[in-house]
Amino acid sequence: MKKLFYKLLLAGLPLIVITCLYIYADPFMVIWHYDELKNSSHKHLELNEDFVATEDFVRNYDKFKYDTYVFGSSRASFFDGAHLEQLFGSKAYYKYTVALETLYGVERKLEFLDKKGANITNVIIAIDPEILSSTSDSKGHLFKKHPLISGESNFDFQLASYNDIYDLEFISSYYKLFHQKLADEKDMGKDPYALADEKISANSNGYYQGKKKDFFDRGTVQKFANPVIGPTQRKMLRNIGSIFDRHHTNYYLIVNPLYDQVKFCAADVQALDSIFDKKRIFDFAGINEITNSMYNYYEPSHYRRFIAEGLLDSIGKVSKK
Repeated sequence: MKKLFYKLLLAGLPLIVITCLYIYADPFMVIWHYDELKNSSHKHLELNEDFVATEDFVRNYDKFKYDTYVFGSSRASFFDGAHLEQLFGSKAYYKYTVALETLYGVERKLEFLDKKGANITNVIIAIDPEILSSTSDSKGHLFKKHPLISGESNFDFQLASYNDIYDLEFISSYYKLFHQKLADEKDMGKDPYALADEKISANSNGYYQGKKKDFFDRGTVQKFANPVIGPTQRKMLRNIGSIFDRHHTNYYLIVNPLYDQVKFCAADVQALDSIFDKKRIFDFAGINEITNSMYNYYEPSHYRRFIAEGLLDSIGKVSKK
């Protein structure tokens, strides 16, 4: 019996060592408490933005008493600062944008705020067909929703993160951590779009020449996305609308001006118009002066900061008429 025990212990020793190292190192920063996640000196790998955003919100809400929120993917990350404050007249805003956000994530975050009793006075939701098509929790340690948002147990969330340390991509990333050149370390932790702005300011022609292959030809005929708003999406959107009604929220839905120039199909436009106030939906997608120029983008998926600021200003002009 003892021999069997020792054999099992020996066989499981590598797993025990890896697990202990994982708990100690906390590579995804989801186990131990950190005073600040976004700019922590401990950070050395890409983190789960949903987890980071929710943890930071919980940590800071009592101090700042947020009443204004921005939801959407990384495409909405520049809806902030003076332009947002001017639109809503509030400095107490929280940017709840995360990479590859989904309709599921937006709805659950608003439900979380509602149940918490937070003031939901002003809201911007930046949408596109990609966001509205997703109605369930995301997979993997980078994109799963925080347990406070998804409602799943903390154990299930932690288990998903732990399982991913055995992924070859993670192992490769962690290996590279210890073999980075000192020249690259100065850019660690910096906003990649801030770095892109620096490169554009230094050499705009060189920046866009290097990305010319990425900026594909769109043609001259307006294209429309396939329908994405089905029964599940309608239910979730109505729930969002109900939350806005309860809080008398001053909200705006912004349809992202994506480089692909694809617009929502007529059926989805009609669905959005039937749930929300048409005057509060601002559609910047399709063929227009913003999307026509590649110089308004960092790459085809993300428009530049000054474009986001211009969208807020244009909404403000219309809403004040």
